[in-house]
Formats: sequence, C-alpha cells, structure tokens
Amino acid sequence: DTAKEILEDAGYRVETAVSGAAAIQKLKDSPADVAVFDFNLPDAKGVDLAIEAKRLCPKIAIILLTGVENVELGSAPNAIDTILTKPVSPAELMRVIQLKVDS
Repeated sequence: DTAKEILEDAGYRVETAVSGAAAIQKLKDSPADVAVFDFNLPDAKGVDLAIEAKRLCPKIAIILLTGVENVELGSAPNAIDTILTKPVSPAELMRVIQLKVDS
C-alpha cells in the first residue's frame, strides 16, 4: 500500500490485484507499461505471469519481487526485466519503475 501511494503521488496510475488471475485480467482490460509481480502468489508463479503479461503486452516491463537471492526463472528469463529481492523499499521500487518507464 505504501508503494502504491508513493507511485500515485508521483503521478503514476496504479492498479493492484490480489491474485495472478486478477492481474492478467486487468492487463487484458487495460494494458500497462510496467507490471510488478511477486515470485509466489496463491494461484500462480510470477514467472508464469511474466510470460503471459509479455504475450498480452509485448512492450511491458516486468519487475519480479522475490524473497530469495537466486531464483529459477525456467522459461521466463526473457520475460523478466528486473528482479528485486524483498524487502524492497518503496524508494528503490520507484527508482526501478522510473528507469523502466523512461527508457
């Protein structure tokens, strides 16, 4: 919630989703420039969401949040632009998002 508020205060439009399925539906309804996925969600793996998000929005930048240093990306290494290890400060998340949006 803090990161959402900081990003909105900076002028970004932010959508949140409580599940992988909800996130994909939101991308279908309204394509995005950047998506932030957690590595483990109750109904999906972040790497699988990254692959589907890139299929739906080929230019989308994908940021993957994980609690471990080394993650196995399987078939998704080309779908993920940045991996951040949790805990991620809102300032660091904002910095990475700004880099992705401005590039």
